[in-house]
Amino acid sequence: MFNNMYRNERLKDIMNLLEKNKKMHVTDMQNRLFLSQSTLRRDLIYLEKNNLIKREFGQVYLLQNSNIEFPYLYRNQSNQSKKRLICKKAANFVEDNFALFLDSSSTVYSLPDFLLKKQNLTVITNGLTLANKINTMPNIRLFFLGGSVPTYVGSSVGTETFVQIEKYHANLAIMSFGGIKGTDIYITDQDQANIRAKMIENSRKSILLLDSTKFGKQDFIKFGTLANFDILITDKKPQKRILDYASKNSIKIVY
Repeated sequence: MFNNMYRNERLKDIMNLLEKNKKMHVTDMQNRLFLSQSTLRRDLIYLEKNNLIKREFGQVYLLQNSNIEFPYLYRNQSNQSKKRLICKKAANFVEDNFALFLDSSSTVYSLPDFLLKKQNLTVITNGLTLANKINTMPNIRLFFLGGSVPTYVGSSVGTETFVQIEKYHANLAIMSFGGIKGTDIYITDQDQANIRAKMIENSRKSILLLDSTKFGKQDFIKFGTLANFDILITDKKPQKRILDYASKNSIKIVY
């Protein structure tokens, strides 16, 4: 069964194993994931080229900077149907003449596809691929946040990016995160967390986009709670605990 999984799902399983164990022998990893030697070897070569792991004497090590994020290209290809469904729902909250903060997440990348009929929008983003997409849309004025661009991450981060956000104020901040456990929101990188927090601070309302695969998932850094957001949009009905929490904190949930 595992041999037939999409490559992105295999990569996720490999990284999840290494996040728990930090170091594993290739043979042990192969047995745990039920992968052929050749398939695992190709996946490990890919991860090593992307500076996420190191292979040495039959051992696989998780590199220290691997908590940054999975490469954008591979994140962008996973759970596409769920992400597009969520973005279609999110577009209903965008009105003509709105200014939007959009983060660099692979989920938000699909949102512009559903904004084609909106007029006179302004988007401020730190997402490279998102900026390239929006740059072809005549109905959107684009402001790209400069700063340091780590290899394979697909976004600008750091002090310069953070400072630039201070100049802008938006009607909506729309973003996604790595996971939610209970009512706590998690992310893998502190720079990305700081940027998203500043976007929320400088917006009238904030919208959280999370597909159902992210529920119950805890990442490296706790960002905050659902109470940081005005609206949660997902593709399935959340657990009762989340629905109750949302009701008590005046958070609108769309699914």
